[in-house]
Amino acid sequence: MPLQPFVAQALKEMRSRRSRAAVRRGDPVVMETDPVFKVPRTIAEIVRKDAAFAGLIPQKSPTSKRVDFHALRKSCARILIELNVHPKVIQQVLRHSDIRLTMDLYGELGEDDLFRELPGTFPVPKMFAETQGKSAPAATA
Repeated sequence: MPLQPFVAQALKEMRSRRSRAAVRRGDPVVMETDPVFKVPRTIAEIVRKDAAFAGLIPQKSPTSKRVDFHALRKSCARILIELNVHPKVIQQVLRHSDIRLTMDLYGELGEDDLFRELPGTFPVPKMFAETQGKSAPAATA
């Protein structure tokens, strides 16, 4: 996924700060090829701990859903779908070789999607358009 310009700028500033700190310590200057940040080997464990801290992991039970690093991919895909990003772009971001994988695994619609998308899509029939501005008659019990 291409970096947003503000992220690229923040990473450049981080590299610059680390380089200045290294020079103060007497260490070599941070080079362009040096990693800006290190990803811990236990990233999955960190994601689980963060999710638990946020209250996202219910007590262990047969029905509880797992929160893991792959859940971040699902969140990324869902956010891109919500932003109306073209499915082929989402496929490339997720590095899927087949669009069917992207659409079948990450592109499912929920009930809220249908209720959000459909209202206002179809023209209101004339017989109902006349009553739209008027209040509905009171229901009798």
